[in-house]
Amino acid sequence: HYPLRRQRQMCIRDRNIEKILEAIPSPLILVDQQGKITFANANSELLLPKILKVGNHISSTFRSPIFLETLEKVLTKNENIKLNFDANTPILKHIEVHFVQLPLDSYSRTGGTILMSLVDQSESKMVDQMRSDFVSNASHELRTPLSSIIGFIETIKGHAKSDKENRELFLSLMHDQAIRMQRLVDDFCLLYTSDAADEEDSVD
Repeated sequence: HYPLRRQRQMCIRDRNIEKILEAIPSPLILVDQQGKITFANANSELLLPKILKVGNHISSTFRSPIFLETLEKVLTKNENIKLNFDANTPILKHIEVHFVQLPLDSYSRTGGTILMSLVDQSESKMVDQMRSDFVSNASHELRTPLSSIIGFIETIKGHAKSDKENRELFLSLMHDQAIRMQRLVDDFCLLYTSDAADEEDSVD
């Protein structure tokens, strides 16, 4: 029976979860019940260069209060939680982290009990902010020529109704404002087309 037991132990050791995590192309970190980092794969070290050290407490990497509070909840209540937070690494990054409790039979050779899967969302957040700023500015820009056109129409319908010279002037100004609005609409369409192409590329 001894050779069989030794063979089983070797099999368990060979299939430890750290080997699997190292092969996954996503940033992954293991911590133990005290919050100490027990394992970090190569992709997590690329995401967090020079500040991620196995053996240190995770608070030496992420000092965000909401991150540490969430980790404490995961450790004490055995919950799987997803969190978005800003981290100074030292460059400010917007990170999404999934906290997952490891099953007892995960065979962690380092004693890790919590798996953290990280996603750097800094670029997508920046793009979202740029899009929001663009929409806000474009909305303001659209309101200006639209208000001008409405004003010109009211003038033509009112006291300039019989004034051919001024009516032609107002029609010319309305045309200019309409062209300005058309350019803004074209910009909106270009932005939408670009976003749709990016989404298709990401799906492919």
